[in-house]
Amino acid sequence: MHSLEGIFDRVKRYFRFSMMEIWKYLIIAVVFAFVLSFREWGVDKLNVIFGLFNALNAFIIVIMSIMVHETAHRLYAIHIGYRAEHRSWKLGIFITLFLAFLTNGVVPFVAYGGVVIHHLAVQRLGKFRYGLNMFDHALISLMGPMANIILAMIFKLLMPLNPILIQKAILINLMLALFNMLPIPPLDGADVFFASRLLYVFSAGFMLGISAMIFYLPGVLYSILVGLGLGAIFWLFFATKIDKEF
Repeated sequence: MHSLEGIFDRVKRYFRFSMMEIWKYLIIAVVFAFVLSFREWGVDKLNVIFGLFNALNAFIIVIMSIMVHETAHRLYAIHIGYRAEHRSWKLGIFITLFLAFLTNGVVPFVAYGGVVIHHLAVQRLGKFRYGLNMFDHALISLMGPMANIILAMIFKLLMPLNPILIQKAILINLMLALFNMLPIPPLDGADVFFASRLLYVFSAGFMLGISAMIFYLPGVLYSILVGLGLGAIFWLFFATKIDKEF
């Protein structure tokens, strides 16, 4: 167990984002905001004011959601003795823009990168398997999409305040979680998949279950239960029918 003072000290030393990372997040947020508001620049004809308003709303939601995602990576990494650093996926940004223009904004693709971890030797003295650990890396990577799922559920509770805007915030966070869980390097999902396929299928099933039901079930508890149930089904099927063949 770490003292509260020790935890604050580690956060102070290892949490901060570099200026390069901040610029990357801003660029990603601008691109995603443009794509997510692609079809919201007027009904019958172009309305610049209306479009800019929707793009600004999307930008605020996206940058907040990205920062929550990246903060979750960093805090959990620090907790278990690592320092996390953002890893961009430039190809993903090009795919995002390509699909937006190809489909007229119908297919938004919002996967933007993963996480690199650095071993903090002093913080991990006496830990099991001293050094970098694939499963630790998987858990750190998983924290980002999970943070977006949690944020989506928090927004769900706030739905009565502004249903239209809150619904957009929920959708953006669900998309950030699901797309970044794709098992494609360098996305978070790849780190989880290659460390533990069973952890991956359970986590993916959990997120898919919540994403499918969050708009149709009251509150968030039922969505969580559906997510846990679907995750368990995915895990059981993979463990008994697929994984044993490898």
